[in-house]
Amino acid sequence: EYMGPKENEIPKVPKRSISTATKEAFKEPHGTPLELDRTPNPDSQFYQSVDGSHATAHVAYHLSDTAFIYPITPSSVMGELSDVWMAQKKKNVFGQVVDVREMQSEAGAAGAVHGALVAGSLCTTFTASQGLLLMIPNMYKKKKKKKKKKKK
Repeated sequence: EYMGPKENEIPKVPKRSISTATKEAFKEPHGTPLELDRTPNPDSQFYQSVDGSHATAHVAYHLSDTAFIYPITPSSVMGELSDVWMAQKKKNVFGQVVDVREMQSEAGAAGAVHGALVAGSLCTTFTASQGLLLMIPNMYKKKKKKKKKKKK
């Protein structure tokens, strides 16, 4: 009868099936495929370097129900990644595909986010400093509505 891992023993994680393309990508120089072992071991972990935009988009996509984007130059990458992941039917942590919509302006994106948040959706948008300035009026509207609800 299995009683779980013993003290000071790292539990073995079952190996996953690996696609042929992945095996080809991870071949050692002499041609034999590497075995990908998922046992926690810092010396053999697979790491991927990404920039801040990619990391931000990854987290925002996986923690949102909806995303309203307006491509504006430093934040375009984040919106484009979210759009690509939606097209690939990539699921978030809630098991659903995020609904990504491209808006006509930053003000439109801010208004859409406002509406989605009021409706109870977990929503995100990506912007740069210029876009944030355009969103300020909508943010004040959201804050005023919250204050009115608290007073009632």
